[in-house]
Amino acid sequence: MRKKYLKTIICMVLAGSMLIGCAGQNTKPDMADLAPGLVSVKQIDSFNPKEACQQGVEVIQNNPWDKKLYAKVFARIVAQCDNHHDKKNAYIIKENFVDPLDSAGKVPHDIGIKLWNSYFSYEWTSLPGNISVDGSCGNLSAIKKGLADEQKRKEAGFRITDQPSPNSLTYSAHLVYNWAYAHCKGLYSSN
Repeated sequence: MRKKYLKTIICMVLAGSMLIGCAGQNTKPDMADLAPGLVSVKQIDSFNPKEACQQGVEVIQNNPWDKKLYAKVFARIVAQCDNHHDKKNAYIIKENFVDPLDSAGKVPHDIGIKLWNSYFSYEWTSLPGNISVDGSCGNLSAIKKGLADEQKRKEAGFRITDQPSPNSLTYSAHLVYNWAYAHCKGLYSSN
C-alpha cells in the first residue's frame, strides 16, 4: 500500500513541477524573432505611399548596396502608388525614401537624386550634362537607351502625381538626341 501512495505522490510532484516550470515561460512566440525584416522587392506591398516608402527603406537597409536593387525598389514604390494619384507623391517619396537613405549614407546622394529626377523632373537625366557633343558621340546608343528607359519612368512618375503626360518633354529630348546624332555622324554642320 505504501508503494502505491509513494508512486502517486511522486507522480503528483513530477506533474506539479512540470506545470510550474512551464507556467513561467511565454507560450506566445515572439513575432519579431519569427518574421525577419523585409528583404525583397516583392515584399513591398502597401498601396499607401508613405508605408510603401518605409517598406522600401527597410528592403534597402537589409541588403548590401546594389544600384539595380535600389532602382527596382524605387520602381516598386512608384507602382504601388499607381492606385493613389496625388501631386504630393513625388515629395512623399523624396522625404520618406530618398532622403532617409541619403542621410543614413546607405545610398550615394547623386544616385538617389538622379533617379528621383528621372521620374519626377522636367529635366532629362539621361542626356549628357556639361560635355561637348563630340565627347558624347561614342555613347549615342547608351544615351538612346537611357532616354527610352527614362521616358517610361517619367510616364509612371507623372501619372502618380496627376501631371499631364510628359510627351512634349519626350519630344524635346529626342530633338536634342537627333541633333547630337546628326552632328556625330557628320550630317549636321554648325557653319
